Amino acid sequence: MCSSDLENVDLFRRLGRALRPGGVLAVIEPIRVEIRHGAGQFAALGELYFGLTSRSGTWTASDLARWQRDAGLDCASPLSELGDGSLSLRIATKTLSRAVPAPPCPP
Repeated sequence: MCSSDLENVDLFRRLGRALRPGGVLAVIEPIRVEIRHGAGQFAALGELYFGLTSRSGTWTASDLARWQRDAGLDCASPLSELGDGSLSLRIATKTLSRAVPAPPCPP
């Protein structure tokens, strides 16, 4: 991911434009725990690691859902947690046509 929210918005919009109708965008990313949820040890260490070694840090599942939705993509599946839940897989698709608005991506 990029180092700022605006850069990620731009990245996802470019990816959304690059996809053909029916194309798939899959994102596997360490997830920062939402403030209202408790953090596991691995998630907390991941946040510390990415905070120290990269300018981007980690992002929340809500951030990923928003970037995909804003890029005009539809959620193909709910958020899948990998391992202890600190990694996520989020899959979105570019629809063939936009006759009916897509439901929002759940965080």
